Amino acid sequence: IFIALALVGFILFKSSKFHQKRKLAEKANATLIEDERGIVKTSTTEVREVIGKMLDIYHQNVKGLTKESRSLLREIASKADELYLNYKNKRTYEVVPTIQSITLKELDIEQEYVQIVDYTYEITKALRVITSDSSLYIENNHKGFNDEQEEDLEDLSKKVTNMYKTFIDMMERNDYSGFATIINIRDEIIEQCAKLTKKQIRRVKDKESGTRNSILFMNILNETKTIVLQSVNLMKSQRNMILTVKKISEEVTEKKN
Repeated sequence: IFIALALVGFILFKSSKFHQKRKLAEKANATLIEDERGIVKTSTTEVREVIGKMLDIYHQNVKGLTKESRSLLREIASKADELYLNYKNKRTYEVVPTIQSITLKELDIEQEYVQIVDYTYEITKALRVITSDSSLYIENNHKGFNDEQEEDLEDLSKKVTNMYKTFIDMMERNDYSGFATIINIRDEIIEQCAKLTKKQIRRVKDKESGTRNSILFMNILNETKTIVLQSVNLMKSQRNMILTVKKISEEVTEKKN
């Protein structure tokens, strides 16, 4: 009986502790924003910061694979996991409280805010897959990529970097008139991923790559496509949010005049 009571007490204690942690997480993550200026400023800052983090993780992962560095890949996988969990919690605990708290008449801004969080979550999820798979591959003592594969991934990484830097420049200048450039870069990357997939299939047929090697290489290509597609969606939402606020500001000015 004593053991049973102790067990029940332990379970209740753990349950209470879990609920306390959840409440703290909700409180910590619920960044309450009161107006459109606050939500735009917060979202723009977060988009800029998360793009910087994602770029670094993606680039470092390619570097870790080329050098077959267990420590670097382990570190990068941990960073990617942390970023993923951050946006998973944000999606779960912050979005609804924020929407409930803000006093906006423009539902479009709220919609873009929700989409920014969703798209970022999907990007971090894909990035997490890339880094965890890469780290596990090297940890299991599989042979690294050959020179040609490394060159392919480095070239792809440069294109992804170029897409993000082009958008960051638009954000800094607050000028999205050249957004078509982003679409063109996206299409080039998707096309390159398709070509690299065919190239890898050819390596398999020529017995230049093993099964594990090929699976990892093609998974990186597939997840990169997801990152690129969702990133452009993220960029569109951030742009639309800025343009909506600009439109509201112009309408208010016209009414005053």
